Amino acid sequence: MQKFLEKLENVIKHILSFLLIALVLVVSYIALMRNVFQNSPAWGEATALVIMVWFCLLSAAMGVMKGIHFRMTILDSFVSEKTINKFEHLTMVLWMVFGMLALIYGISLTKIAGNNVIAGINLPASIIYSAIPVFGILVFVAALIQEVKLCQQA
Repeated sequence: MQKFLEKLENVIKHILSFLLIALVLVVSYIALMRNVFQNSPAWGEATALVIMVWFCLLSAAMGVMKGIHFRMTILDSFVSEKTINKFEHLTMVLWMVFGMLALIYGISLTKIAGNNVIAGINLPASIIYSAIPVFGILVFVAALIQEVKLCQQA
């Protein structure tokens, strides 16, 4: 299971690297065309938006996978190790619930958005919203693997 998570993280890192490079190139091209040639491409901002949404949601999923998301640790100084472990289990269960909700409602939103077109690039708006169910799956899987690890340590 650990190998699967490592491979998944590696794939997501490569996708994130590609998206970041693509975002920098697209935004640089937009800025160049707008400021130097006074001719901004119609597809530029919409493309940057799609890339940004995917980048943000995949980055957030990676944060959950690696356990580097924001968390409150102030209670750790005042409670026992056993209570901290219970909080860790609760955290993973809540992440799994959140992942499932993102998956379920993300699919609904993606279906609804499929009827709309993104102006400038003439692609279905579902391309943007399909990042939400992907995020949900990744968060659910990451939290499930972390929960299994926590149970094995106990």
